[in-house]
Amino acid sequence: MDNNNRLLNTILERYQSLFDQILQSSSYSVPLLPFIGSLKMPFEQDAEIENAADKELRFGTFCVQAPEELIYAVGGQPVRLCMGDTDTADFADDQLPKLACRLIKSLAGYMKLETPFFKRIKHFVLPTTCDWKVKHFERLNPGANKWVMEFPHNKESEISRQRWFSETVRLKEWLEKQSGVKIRKKNLLDSIRLVQNAQKEHNEFIKFRRTGLVSGSEALLVANAYFYMHIAGWTTALKNLNCAVREKAGRNELPDNSPRILLTGSPVIFPNFKLPMILEEAGCVITADELCSSERIFSDVVSVDDKTESGLLQAISDRYLLPCTCPTFNGNSARLKRLRELIRENKIDGVVYYVLNGCHPYDIESFDIEKSIKEMKIPFIKIETDYSTEDTGQLRTRIEAFTEMFKR
Repeated sequence: MDNNNRLLNTILERYQSLFDQILQSSSYSVPLLPFIGSLKMPFEQDAEIENAADKELRFGTFCVQAPEELIYAVGGQPVRLCMGDTDTADFADDQLPKLACRLIKSLAGYMKLETPFFKRIKHFVLPTTCDWKVKHFERLNPGANKWVMEFPHNKESEISRQRWFSETVRLKEWLEKQSGVKIRKKNLLDSIRLVQNAQKEHNEFIKFRRTGLVSGSEALLVANAYFYMHIAGWTTALKNLNCAVREKAGRNELPDNSPRILLTGSPVIFPNFKLPMILEEAGCVITADELCSSERIFSDVVSVDDKTESGLLQAISDRYLLPCTCPTFNGNSARLKRLRELIRENKIDGVVYYVLNGCHPYDIESFDIEKSIKEMKIPFIKIETDYSTEDTGQLRTRIEAFTEMFKR
């Protein structure tokens, strides 16, 4: 067995260990299995992996800002290539600077493995949100088809809105060329409804999360599975999970003394569930999050007023710009407002702000967020860490000290 296969086996064994840990504490082990299966898929070594998307044109994306409705409109599947594995990050130590974001290093290491799943992705849609990602675009597969979308960093002006609209139109034209499928009004309406159906099912799921019927780890697992599953299959799987949760409603009420936590900051990418699992071990309930790897994926729907082709494209474009709370924006009062709303609406007891080492936009913005949260008299803690487990004991000590103030 070569070194790559040994590494892949090690990763899959660790994945299974984490899955087992989540399932042991879950009341929904069977309906969670489709999501678990999808999270293993990128590391499977069988070139003939059977899944619903094998015959589809896959488009790798690195950011929630890649307009998935357009990809679905050409019969494709978006695959978000954000990685949270420490072994693949170590595998790429010789390719990127020492202080590089571990998410990017993890992806670089994954690309080196050249798994069957990754080799089937020949096209990439790359919004310029994060500088680490922008520079890493240059290191993609030789010969890969890349389309870079210039993302505005000032969304308050009409110029930025129209600029992003032009990027959306250009993406449409590129997708048509790559797929051989012409995007018509019907394709757009069908793909918009496809995404809206997923968002609707997720909204129901979030209601259960808010009342403690599902854990934060379960919610993050479901959201991360969206990276790889075809949207129709993901929606069906979530509908089945919601049915299972609904049957248990009234039996798993949130204990009165459980601190209700809002998790925000850098994306939490499977299997790097270190922080949320430490929080839950300490007795906290992650009632809500403001993460681009979880609730933010589903929070904004396409608002269709003008059903012309141009109107639909404008609506899709606006969905990915106007409500966005990414810290790459110059001026981000919308994020402060959103966090305050989440705290008030969900009776949040404390805010945990996660910064992945090397994730500069979230790190810089943490200072304004901390000031805003503390003005609300809400306890706040900033956790800076990476993908390794070496600081687990230290983090556990800090989290336990943080939770002491919530004891009633």
